[in-house]
Amino acid sequence: MRSDKEPIRKRGRVAVALVCVALLAVGIAVPLGVFLRPSSSCEDYTGPLDENTIAVFGSSVSNGFMCSGNCSGRARSSLSSQEADLGGCYQSRLRVWQREHSGRSVFNNANNGDSTAKLLRRFCQVLSSRARYVLFGLSLSNEAKRMGASEVTREVFDAYHDGLVQLADRTRTAGGYPVIGSCYPRSSGGGGEVTGIAMGGGVGLLTAVVIAFFMWLEYTADEYALIREMNVLTQTSEALGQPPGVNYLGALDDGHGRIVEGFFADGGHPNDAGSTEMWLAIVPSLFDAINAGKPSRVARQDASGSTGFVSEGSERRVAFTVPADQPMHSFTFAFAFRCSTDCIGASVASVSQAPVAPQSARAAVSAPHPLPVAPPSDLKIGIDASGQLSTTDERSGIVAAAGPSLTDGDWHYVAVSHYYANASTNYYVDGQIVLQTLERRVPSDFVLACSSSAALSCEYRDMLIYRSASNGDEVAFLADDTRPTVLQASLEVYAPLTNSSHLAANLAQSLSEVILDG
Repeated sequence: MRSDKEPIRKRGRVAVALVCVALLAVGIAVPLGVFLRPSSSCEDYTGPLDENTIAVFGSSVSNGFMCSGNCSGRARSSLSSQEADLGGCYQSRLRVWQREHSGRSVFNNANNGDSTAKLLRRFCQVLSSRARYVLFGLSLSNEAKRMGASEVTREVFDAYHDGLVQLADRTRTAGGYPVIGSCYPRSSGGGGEVTGIAMGGGVGLLTAVVIAFFMWLEYTADEYALIREMNVLTQTSEALGQPPGVNYLGALDDGHGRIVEGFFADGGHPNDAGSTEMWLAIVPSLFDAINAGKPSRVARQDASGSTGFVSEGSERRVAFTVPADQPMHSFTFAFAFRCSTDCIGASVASVSQAPVAPQSARAAVSAPHPLPVAPPSDLKIGIDASGQLSTTDERSGIVAAAGPSLTDGDWHYVAVSHYYANASTNYYVDGQIVLQTLERRVPSDFVLACSSSAALSCEYRDMLIYRSASNGDEVAFLADDTRPTVLQASLEVYAPLTNSSHLAANLAQSLSEVILDG
């Protein structure tokens, strides 16, 4: 029997649809936050660019949708002085950091729901800022929506890459310098990127309706594979020009293409904690290094016929210390080494744990779900009695070992990939994962040194430190020494250690220093 309430329900559904359409229109027309939105005309925007301006050009995650403070969409008059200065989104943190440490300004021109095609149509807006540096932040989800696709396909993948190439070319033609933010995960709490207005650090009822209206599910296995592939391609594509980048995927990934639980506001958007992890993946001195003329394309040094750095005990070591005001959460620590059976029982590398997680403008939000265990202490990476890779946490005394023998005198590639948000550390040997441990680390020092009670030596080359975790595809790329370059997104340190001229040099596009002792 037909209910008498059916016409009312129909009218209600129509009303909800009309409200959604109206809210979308408002979201498109009104910026998410009070930021400059210049004219789309290009005619007046020629001439020299401003070396002290960075433009963030992207979609809603770049815009800070669902984050607090001045990323929330509230009028500045309704914010406290602290909220007005420092919102929870990564572009807001970038603005404060650049202003305080380099005197640069950050211009936000990110719009919810934008794709590469939409950025190309309004590219003149970036020109109006006269920004020398343009940080792009887009997603494959929005690219799929623009093309009317219900999922990320190879066709969407190709269109996204082609769009990035055009954006990078136009930036360089104008005299600017493109920086590519990688694609990032997506969870099942909602997704794509929604056009709307977040209020008061949360979401209003009507915006929640819009989010539900456009809800997408988490990435499928095939989609996640394309995300990982794109993460490598944006760093290696000759057509794109191998620009510098930021590895957002490694900051938030749970290992399956989802944002880690507790780090998202809805499935397509990180909350303050998630956006902070993305912010920490940006190398602090990246823009200073660009300004100093350091290249983004980091050529792998030819190690054939050369001798690496030889460590004979802990007195002779290579080290990088994380500055106290530039804390690191997720990281990748990778290196090649070789030794013989004399190395059994030796420690070959270490990662020191910061005694207290630093709280600064770079990391003002703690993890929402701390692990219910004591924080880890210094991590020792060594070789156990069977010749396998071993890890030891000095506080807990937990020792784990796995993988092939490393004492055959051949070169082996070791990578330690730590996902802070996901509270996990993956260990790789020669590009293959051999071990995983669970903890959250905040590193203070990375050291290569061969130490043991016996007299022995280890030889090292290609020390790499990233401000983001690396997945298996990225580690396999790094472990392949036939590749002409290393991956550069979030790369803080690349010390080849292959000859005297490069012994302690840092070839990464950063100004961080590598210390050689002994």
